[in-house]
This record gives sequence, structure tokens and C-alpha cells, in this order.
Amino acid sequence: MGRKRSFERRAREEVERIKAQEAAEEERNQARMMELAEQARERREAEAAEERRGKEVRHAKLRHSQEEKAEVEERRARDLARRQWKASGRRRLRSTRRGPRCGRRC
Repeated sequence: MGRKRSFERRAREEVERIKAQEAAEEERNQARMMELAEQARERREAEAAEERRGKEVRHAKLRHSQEEKAEVEERRARDLARRQWKASGRRRLRSTRRGPRCGRRC
């Protein structure tokens, strides 16, 4: 019976050793999965931050473009108003300088 008990004891020890190895491997796998999940989260956060920066840059460019366009339109409107004012002022000045329309004959 001594041999049988010795064999059973060694078999139990071997089963326990295998279970311990499997548990350690499972712990390593869990740790690796957590590490990979953390890396994925960091990567997603970095991508989101990069996308935000890209949106901010696009928004700034669009805003700048719109501001430039508004400035150009404002300048055109001022120039048009100035030209119209000058044109209308010259006509008035000409008509007042000449006197009556009939000229010197009146």
C-alpha cells in the first residue's frame, strides 16, 4: 500500500503543480489583456485628441477664411460707396459750376 499512497501523493502533487501553472498562466494572460486594453484606451484617447486638434485647425482656417471674405466684402462696399459718392459729388459740382442749364444764352 505504501507504493500506492506514494503514487497517489505524487499524482496529487503533479495535479496541483499543473493547476498552479495554469493559474499563473491565466494571471499572466489577464495582466497582458489589461495591458493591451490600457494601450488601446491610450491609443483611442490620442486619436480623439488628434481629431479634436484637426477639427480646431479646420475651424480656425474656416473662421480665418470667413473673416478675410468679410473684410474683402467690406472693402468692396466702402470702395463702391466712395466711387458713388465721388461720382455724385462731381455731377453736383459740375452742375453748380455751370450755372443754369441753358448756358450763357439765358
